Amino acid sequence: MGMMPKDKKNNDLSKRLSIIANVLLTCVLILAAVGVLTYKKSKDGEIARLNKLIELTEENNIIIPVNDFMEYATRYGLMTQFSQRYFPEKHVYVGYHGIEFSEINESLKTNPLNKEENTFYEEGRLYYQEGAYRSLTGIDVSVHQGYIDWAKVKEDGIDFAYIRVGYRGYSEGKMYIDDYYYSNMRQTAKVGMPVGVYFFSGAINEKEAIAEADYVLSHIKGYKVDYPIAFDMEDISASNNRMKNLSQDEKTKIAIAFCQRINDAGYKTVIYGNAKWLLESLHYPEIAQYGIWYANWDFYHWPYELLMHQYTSSGTVDGIRGRVDMNIGFFNYQE
Repeated sequence: MGMMPKDKKNNDLSKRLSIIANVLLTCVLILAAVGVLTYKKSKDGEIARLNKLIELTEENNIIIPVNDFMEYATRYGLMTQFSQRYFPEKHVYVGYHGIEFSEINESLKTNPLNKEENTFYEEGRLYYQEGAYRSLTGIDVSVHQGYIDWAKVKEDGIDFAYIRVGYRGYSEGKMYIDDYYYSNMRQTAKVGMPVGVYFFSGAINEKEAIAEADYVLSHIKGYKVDYPIAFDMEDISASNNRMKNLSQDEKTKIAIAFCQRINDAGYKTVIYGNAKWLLESLHYPEIAQYGIWYANWDFYHWPYELLMHQYTSSGTVDGIRGRVDMNIGFFNYQE
């Protein structure tokens, strides 16, 4: 991502916004008039609709302030993909308090594969292609998918899988093995499916995080783990959630403790989360040194270096009954 002085950035941004701000205001009026805020499930349909709205505003000459642009984006729930187009030097995402227009931390490694025009859907599956490079297609599974016919999964074009080792109960704090963990590990090995594993954390301090890492290490003995071990901690709304009062500092220390323990055992790590979790629940600059598994079901955009992008929980794959999480992986990318 290119570097330029901040004052030049601001001037360029102001000029650009003075031209395109009319797009937002007119889009808002059109959206309100024709009731298209009820989007179709098809992401392609949403994008096509927004493109059409932009075309319809080309002849308008209405100018609004930058702050109004941001306010309308939040108030009317416009897709972050729409707003992101006009703020390439910012990261537009849905945070805990609405749409955020975050400054990109230029001291961190950026994502070289972050071009919207290089993302494609093929038979309902997202992939990224730039020149000769094409991303990998993966899934992540747990007991929720039940029995899986891994031979059929592989035949359906799946390149890799992440398998849940287990989880810690959010109310009582006890650790449990996933009921299908051993079966999934044996069957993926049998068909030659590359795998990674993940643990759903319920740790409330660094000691418990280290215990979770040790739990994972004890259960992967004897199995080949091809990809980084993932730490997965998420927002849980239940009133008896042990983690509900953890601070950003505490959550960050927990994630680091888990990853460091895994790293010390000779394995690489990856931290799972959506934008608001990675940027607001954790201190991102402190965890960026570990791999990132980014979850965004709206569209593909992440300004920092990452290893995977989970883009839907509603994928369909031969050999799996019902829906499954789908991912694109960049493990095969070399700059």
